[in-house]
Amino acid sequence: DLLDAGSCTRYEAQRFRGDAQRALARVKAKAEAAAEAAKSGKAPAQENITPQSPDKRLLSTSGYASGDGAWPSQSDWPLLKRERQGKKKKDKRIASQALERGTTEESTEAASAWEKLELQLREEEETKAKAAVEALEASLRANDLEPLAQAIAQLEDMGLAAHPRVPEARQKHEQLARRHHQRCEEKVCALQAAVEDPRDDDFGASVREALKDAEFARQVQGGKEAIQDATRQLRLWEELRMALQVAVRSECPEVLELAIDEAKEAGLPQQHSLLAEAREARRKRREVGDGEASGRGTEGRSPHVSPR
Repeated sequence: DLLDAGSCTRYEAQRFRGDAQRALARVKAKAEAAAEAAKSGKAPAQENITPQSPDKRLLSTSGYASGDGAWPSQSDWPLLKRERQGKKKKDKRIASQALERGTTEESTEAASAWEKLELQLREEEETKAKAAVEALEASLRANDLEPLAQAIAQLEDMGLAAHPRVPEARQKHEQLARRHHQRCEEKVCALQAAVEDPRDDDFGASVREALKDAEFARQVQGGKEAIQDATRQLRLWEELRMALQVAVRSECPEVLELAIDEAKEAGLPQQHSLLAEAREARRKRREVGDGEASGRGTEGRSPHVSPR
């Protein structure tokens, strides 16, 4: 009953049960001894029964021991049950208060940490915004198209499109974009003009100079084709120069003739230094050949003897 009522633990109930069984056994043994004595006409022996000492640890923890160390009577069980329930409620209240204090402290710490984090994030955003505005100012002073576009895009991504300097930056960007497009078209025209120049000694230098700005020409329509044509014409001109140089060093009439014909077909002017040098070498080789042929003809005729 005590176990069902929650007045004691299972261990305590087992102890109660064991003590009760032992007490019942002693009473039963005493009754049997008295019955035997009555049959034989003898007085029953007096048994010195001393109460066993209760489990001090159990009594101290459960609160069931009375002041003299004896087990409580059944009439005291309701009182002990109320005391035990009161102790449980008190312990639960103390634990709840401790938990509330801990929760409050944790909440305070969490709120403080959150405030610090918000302050740090706000400072970082302010630093980034300041750096973005400074980059925009520097781009406006430099009149550079690409950095200015990047600075405007950065401010817009940060939600600062309404900054008072942004409209001015956009207008400046449009002006620079128009100038850049015009410059790219001029570079295409420079490439085309360099390719149309005479194939004289200055042709290669002119085309190489125009190709230095090929990146600008590539950004507009027709620029890529102009770059490819200029590169091809420059390579052909250099190959003709090399062929003329080899022909002049070889002094071979056939090689000289072939190199001169190819140079004329490619449009090299007569005043080109290497072409003029090749023609001069061909002329000299022809004169040498004519002289050798004349000498061989003179040697083949019989000597003339004048009459005396």
